Amino acid sequence: MRRFLVWTSIALSAAELLVFILWVMYSTRTALVMLVVIPVGGLATLGYAYRLAGQNRVDAAVFVFSGLIWIISLIAGAARGGGLLSVAALLALAPVVVGVAYSSRIAILRIILISVAVCAAASLLNTFDNLMPTQITETSVRWVEGIVATTFVALFSFSLWHSASRLREMLEQMQETNRALAESERSLERKVEERTQRLQDELQVAAQYVRSLLPPPISNDRGVSVHWIYEPSAELGGDAFTYLHLDAEHDALALLDVCGHGVGAALHGVAAIQALRSRRLPGIDLRDPERVVAAMNDAFPMEEHGDLFFSLWYGVLNRSSRTLRYVSAGHPPALLIEQDASGSPRVQELHTDGPLIGILPGVAYASAKVQLRPECELIVFSDGAYELPQPSGAMLPWPDFVGAVAKGPEGHPLRPSEILEFARSKMGRERLDDDFSVVNVSFRSAA
Repeated sequence: MRRFLVWTSIALSAAELLVFILWVMYSTRTALVMLVVIPVGGLATLGYAYRLAGQNRVDAAVFVFSGLIWIISLIAGAARGGGLLSVAALLALAPVVVGVAYSSRIAILRIILISVAVCAAASLLNTFDNLMPTQITETSVRWVEGIVATTFVALFSFSLWHSASRLREMLEQMQETNRALAESERSLERKVEERTQRLQDELQVAAQYVRSLLPPPISNDRGVSVHWIYEPSAELGGDAFTYLHLDAEHDALALLDVCGHGVGAALHGVAAIQALRSRRLPGIDLRDPERVVAAMNDAFPMEEHGDLFFSLWYGVLNRSSRTLRYVSAGHPPALLIEQDASGSPRVQELHTDGPLIGILPGVAYASAKVQLRPECELIVFSDGAYELPQPSGAMLPWPDFVGAVAKGPEGHPLRPSEILEFARSKMGRERLDDDFSVVNVSFRSAA
C-alpha cells in the first residue's frame, strides 16, 4: 500500500514536470537553465527515494517524493506569478500531507525551509529576467489541469481509504486484544477459584485434624464430667486444650491461647498442646503445675517460633483430697462456681501472676491451690469468650460476663454452648472476632 503512494507521487511529479516542459518552450535562457537544473535535481531526488525504498524505508521515500512535488509546484507558481501553476502548487500539498503522516517534525521543517529558499530564488530570477511564458495553448492547460486534478483526487481518496483501512485494522487488533485479555482474565479467575477451593479444602482438612486432637467429652467419671465447645474465628484458630489422666489420683487440664489467628497460630497451638499430651517434657512431673508451665516457657521461646507466644492455664486435680493446684501464665482467670446455702452462686477467680509463655526465658511460676466442694463447676476459657465488642462499640464489662456465666436463666451456670449463644447475643452477630474455647468441668460426689 505504501509503495502505491510512492508510484502515485512519481505520477504527480511527472505531471508537474510536463507543466514545466510546456512552459519553458516559450521562455528565455534563464528558463532553459532551470529546465536543466530541475530535471537533474528531480532525478537525484528520485534516486535517493528509490534507495530509501530499497532499504525498506518506504515511509521516508514517500515523503521525499511529496517534498519534490511541492518544491516544483512552488517554483512554478513563484516564476509565473500566479495562474495555473499556483493552483498546482496548492494541489501538490496533498502528497506533502501524505508524507507528513509518515515523517518526523525535523524532516517536515527541513522540506519547508528548502521550499521557501527555492521559491525565493525563483522570484529573484523573475526580477532580472522575464521568465513569463508568452503563451500556453488552451488545450495544454486543460490537459495539465485534468492530470493534476485527477491525480490529486485519486491520491487524496486513496489516502482516506488507507486511513480508514488502518483504523479498521487497529480496531480489529484492539478487539482481538480485548478478546485475548478477556479470555486470559477468565482463565486467571478459574485458576484463582481452583486454587482458592483447593486451599479451602486443605484448610478444612487441617481444621478437622485440629478438632481430632481435642479430647472427647467425659460423663461422670467417678464424679467428674467434662464438656467443651471450640469455635475458631477462622478456619484455623490459635486455641487448644486437653485433659490428661495422669494416674489413679491425678488428672490435669490445660487450655492455651496463641496470639493471632490462622495457620501459624494453629500449628503453634497444636505443637504446644501435643507436648503436654505426649508428655514430651523430659524430667518434668506433670502433677507439678509450677514446673510444667516453666518447662513449657523454656521449650517454646518466641524467637524460635516465629515470634509467637501464648497464654496457658494449667491445673491438676487430686481426686482423693479434692484439691486443685493451678498456674495461670498470662491467661484469663478460670471460674470456680459453687452454690451457697441460699442457692446463690459463689464465684472464685482462679488466677496467678506470671508472664505469657515464650516471652521471657527462665521465669519461675508460682502455683495456687483451692479446695473443691462436693458440688461445684470449673469453667476455663480463652479471652474470646469474654472480650466481646457490643453493637455500641463498648466492650462487655468483666463483672457482667462473670455474673451471666455464674447464674444463667435457669439458675445454674451456663453450659459451654449457652456461653457461646450469650457471646453472640452480646455482639449482635453470629461471627466472632476471636477464637472461642470453653471447657466446663463439673465436680459431683462420686456415686
